[in-house]
Amino acid sequence: MRCDELGRHRDASPIDTGWLNGKRILVTGAGGSIGGELCVQIAERTGRLPFMLDRDDEHLCRTLYRLDPACNLVRPELVLSDIRDPGRLDQLFAAIRPDVVFHAAAMKDVVLGEAHPIEAIKTNVHGTINVVEASRRVGVDTFVNISTDKAADPIGVMGRTKRLTERIVAAAALGQQGRWLSTRFGNVLGSGGSITEVFRRQIAHGGPVTVTHPDVDRYFMTLSEAVALVLTAGGIGRSGDTCILDMGDPVKIHDVATLLIAEAGGGIDIAITGLRPGERLSELLVGPNETAEPGPNPSITHVRVPAVSQAGRAREIQRILAGATSAAYASNS
Repeated sequence: MRCDELGRHRDASPIDTGWLNGKRILVTGAGGSIGGELCVQIAERTGRLPFMLDRDDEHLCRTLYRLDPACNLVRPELVLSDIRDPGRLDQLFAAIRPDVVFHAAAMKDVVLGEAHPIEAIKTNVHGTINVVEASRRVGVDTFVNISTDKAADPIGVMGRTKRLTERIVAAAALGQQGRWLSTRFGNVLGSGGSITEVFRRQIAHGGPVTVTHPDVDRYFMTLSEAVALVLTAGGIGRSGDTCILDMGDPVKIHDVATLLIAEAGGGIDIAITGLRPGERLSELLVGPNETAEPGPNPSITHVRVPAVSQAGRAREIQRILAGATSAAYASNS
């Protein structure tokens, strides 16, 4: 198997995005890999551009260039804003009045999140709260939060903040009209931070390719496949659900490195560096206290995530900060 075939070994699943037709759609994190692909597939499937929100002007323009050959930077769908700014979000949502929100904006790097937990909390937790509240105020019909497999029985800052976002969205579902759900999946091939892209850069520089542990493994899915299933999950998920995408079997990272080196002609060493704070050998898609239930699409299962109160959010933030400080910096002292 070639490395670019990872994540393509499952039978094709039915993709149904008809529920998006005629809706005003907003994507946060539209300049990122997943957010950008969401924008592209929404435009292709509905014939309309979504509203594309990101704080990084360069990345936002990069997404627009994929959709608008004229590169019209003043078109109304281009929204330059930071999800950390609740006042600005309220103004924008009141003007746009989206029917559907895909919340892809996040801090995603495990190691950086462990080293800078306050920044991860500001973006992943407080940023999500801001987007949820702005969405509630304008009566959004469907809210889809993009989560991660690291949210299942999380051990590090990134996983724990994303787990908290799932619980925040589940809390928004209580007593609210519309549907509020999350989607959970693992590594995405072709994304900016994908391990395959890191390995290719290391190979281009002559190596070594760094692998944290010879037995570490991860789930993989192609970017286009992941986003197509996210769009489908938005139409079938129950309010309060976390929808888990089928990612097949996990793949050893050492095997991925070996494949990429072979494709490049060989001659590159692999260096074992050791697991870093916030990392573990294997990820889960379903936590030990969760029960996955089948749904109408065979590639999407559903779990119920407990809602969190405002006081519970504050307590969990303090636990995340305490755990990050003891785990991340003790190893560097």
